[in-house]
Amino acid sequence: MNDSSKIENLNAQKQQDMKKTEYISIKPVAEQLSEEVLSLHAQLLNTIEQSVIATDLGGIVIYWNRFAEQIYGWSAEEAIGRNVGKLIMPKTSIRQADEIMTQLRQDKSWTGELTVQRKDGTTFPAQITNSPIYDKQTLIGIIGLSNDITERKLMEKALRVSESRYRSLLENANDIIYSHDLQGNYVAVNSAAEKVTGYSREELKEMNIAQLVVPEHHELVKQIIERKLCDPTPTVHELDIITKDGRRRTLEVNPRVSSIEGQPLVIEGVARDVTERKHLEEVRHTWAEHLEAAREGERRRLSLQLHDEVVQQLAVASIKLQQLEKRLVKLLPEENAVFADLVMTEELLHRNQQSLRQMAYVLHSGVLEQFGLAEAFRKFTKDIDTLLLKQSTAISLDLSPDFPRLESAIENGIYRTVQEAINNALKHARAKLISLSLGIKDDLALVIIRDDGCGFDLKKIESSGIGVASMYERAEIIGAKLNITSQKGKGTTVTLEAPLKQCGRKAQAVRH
Repeated sequence: MNDSSKIENLNAQKQQDMKKTEYISIKPVAEQLSEEVLSLHAQLLNTIEQSVIATDLGGIVIYWNRFAEQIYGWSAEEAIGRNVGKLIMPKTSIRQADEIMTQLRQDKSWTGELTVQRKDGTTFPAQITNSPIYDKQTLIGIIGLSNDITERKLMEKALRVSESRYRSLLENANDIIYSHDLQGNYVAVNSAAEKVTGYSREELKEMNIAQLVVPEHHELVKQIIERKLCDPTPTVHELDIITKDGRRRTLEVNPRVSSIEGQPLVIEGVARDVTERKHLEEVRHTWAEHLEAAREGERRRLSLQLHDEVVQQLAVASIKLQQLEKRLVKLLPEENAVFADLVMTEELLHRNQQSLRQMAYVLHSGVLEQFGLAEAFRKFTKDIDTLLLKQSTAISLDLSPDFPRLESAIENGIYRTVQEAINNALKHARAKLISLSLGIKDDLALVIIRDDGCGFDLKKIESSGIGVASMYERAEIIGAKLNITSQKGKGTTVTLEAPLKQCGRKAQAVRH
């Protein structure tokens, strides 16, 4: 070996010695850093609100975090070095645990629910995720994450029970429960919808609401959907449908919009078949009209009988009494007591004549029949003014110019309602002023009676007052909207909105 080769060998040996020296000096530092990293990892795993358990391939525990201690009851010192199956697996789950371990040894992860047990032997459901651990591509163990899902399972069970009850209620409900999309295509219906419409559930799900609702209500359906998209306020509507066998039925519908994150998805609602109820209402309404007509006829008969017979007979009696008085003056010129009795009797007859004439007018107003509401109210308030001369109550009248004649039944209904309201105010309100106004609002006759009297509790009056009940009854018969508001010490206001024509009426009496 020449000198040059010796020198090269010496240099190479020197470099190797330097590398060994460097490795020897670095190794303690690397080992220290590795221990610090492992300690940090352990601390991080202990902060996780989830059980973390690591085992070798034989199932022996090599790591057990703080949360595992809490949910299983075993401390880390007790668990490490023992078989995980014997720690947390009840006998009922051992076979499934063995199958899971076999799957993990085949390099496959596993996620699912499993019944596990605590140190005290009690069991609970857990959500578990197991995954293989590798060291340089060599499978060396298993790591498992688990959570106690007892509360979730109880909630799921309660939800299933609730859903079962809801489905039972849904299917056994007498009312139709439905949902359709924003275009009107049915999405879901209950069995009541099948019974009422005659269509099967499958047929209805292939239909649009326009195919069920009568054509004259299509525009109303469109308005309902548009309104619901803008205003969620609860509303009730009446829609007529045609059933599969061609019958027309009336439904009372209460729809609402179902949304997710503010985005409208479907229209849901409850619909009740009110066909029979509507029919009974029409029958009752017809009979009420007949009854009111009969009452009015009887009032007219009594009015004419009082005026043409009783009042006239009293007039004759009064004339005869005057004649008797003249004869007695000649026969008994000094019998002043007799003459005083005769004068008193004559005055009594005269007052009775006036009372009977007024009663006849109240029973039947010839002015109303001949000239209409405006003239009838003029005479009515004038007569009341005459009666109130000795009282502190005043009455005012505000009539709309050229107020039209209405149908006889409507005029009678309005007149009798006003009559009752003013008589109530005179008898009970102790008012200083009563005002009556008659006008036109849109296509309605608007009547308002106000007084500044003592007011009353409307609920108590409605339960026992025949007068108030008769006012609502008359309003219903003519299809009017009656609204009575009253507060103690603040007077009473009666508002009546009646149709100008007696058609398509529906009672809308409102109480406040």
